[in-house]
Amino acid sequence: MSRASRPYLPSAAETSACSGRHHYPKPTDAYPRPRCQPAPTRVACRYPSYLAKHRHVNCPDLSAMLHEKEVTFNNLYSGFVEYCEHIDQPLHLCGLSLGGNLALNYAIDYPEKIESLVLLGTQYNMPKLLLKLQNSIFRFLPKATFHELGFKKNDFIQLTNSMLHLNFTSYLMNISCTTLIVCGEKDYANKNASKALAERIPKAELQLIPSAGHEVNVQAP
Repeated sequence: MSRASRPYLPSAAETSACSGRHHYPKPTDAYPRPRCQPAPTRVACRYPSYLAKHRHVNCPDLSAMLHEKEVTFNNLYSGFVEYCEHIDQPLHLCGLSLGGNLALNYAIDYPEKIESLVLLGTQYNMPKLLLKLQNSIFRFLPKATFHELGFKKNDFIQLTNSMLHLNFTSYLMNISCTTLIVCGEKDYANKNASKALAERIPKAELQLIPSAGHEVNVQAP
């Protein structure tokens, strides 16, 4: 089968292991600057219709992957792994923020299934203090703010809390697929992490997008 017909699976989401395959920080791990703010669990761009002309494209709804389970990263990742199991060809994974965390975790756990990886505005070592500050701010936001995320307000806060101990640092060097790290020039919370990802992943290339913030897919399509 030609490369163009292989699945392209954008796990894109701002909100985003299989059981037991999670990577948590050691007590001495340092935390980089954070990037935390909500955004949709569905692909917020016009790319799928364009990409579909060149390859098969799947745009999963992350919130639906929970199957009514408790809203935690572990459960979301388990649902994502189950979703990918139904695709029997090499994957080209693309994820934004939370979607990037899912894609990164999957690339570490299942390297044999990944042909390429694209990570947009993605942290690899979650900053605890900033995530806690973010959640404190979220508590004052109206519930309507979270509607487009596909989660209820309290569920989204719970999801973010469940990600406090995610740390992929020790596993980045083992990612063997071609990887593109994308970050907006104005995404100050994630720029340093993106640069570090490009340095730590062997076959990674960094692409900074001028005049774009965190939602590169929307602000600089």
